Amino acid sequence: ERLTITQLKQVAGPSPQPYRIHAQVDGRTEKTTSQGSPFFEVKLADSTDSLVWRVFDNSPAFQQAGELKRAEFIELSAQWIDAGKFGLEPRQPQVRGLTDEEAAALLNGSAELAAKQRADYEEIARFSDGADDPRLKTPSLLYLEKHGERFRRAAAARENHHARRGGLVEHMAQMMRCAAAVCSVYPQLNRDLLIVGVLFHDGGKLWENSYPEAGFNM
Repeated sequence: ERLTITQLKQVAGPSPQPYRIHAQVDGRTEKTTSQGSPFFEVKLADSTDSLVWRVFDNSPAFQQAGELKRAEFIELSAQWIDAGKFGLEPRQPQVRGLTDEEAAALLNGSAELAAKQRADYEEIARFSDGADDPRLKTPSLLYLEKHGERFRRAAAARENHHARRGGLVEHMAQMMRCAAAVCSVYPQLNRDLLIVGVLFHDGGKLWENSYPEAGFNM
């Protein structure tokens, strides 16, 4: 069964369980134990979380781990256990590279999340296009046209909420719906100004919380 890293952390226990994950190599560091034996710390990330895989020199995957490159997409199959303070430990690991299609699917998140983010972005575009005041509508549509790709992959935060690829789109659509609901109760408010204000209020996050086109490293 294939799990996300978050799901794996939720189900892993003291007894080995067979799971596989799709992830991107976020870094690889060579270290030595207190006895002087070499090992690798490989940081893996997906759209939900990250983990550190410690690969010791007696592991069948030691040589393969030493050849992993940052930004490489892999599948890691293993008997997983929760090793307590040492985190998740994959026993009997098997590694293979992902196909281009699998890597693209990983970057987009789950099918459910990808569909939600597409719908949210379309709603943001409809809200922006629905402004009556051309002084607000025109820059809003230009903003989406020019920065839409960056917008769709930015996070709304680094830790607190919607802290994932595309999270800014989810946050923005949610806030626009809230603004529209408030205007339905208080019709004297300037709806265009509220909606467009929401669109631009987190504009800096397109750079501050930006992800690369093909990666999870903010």
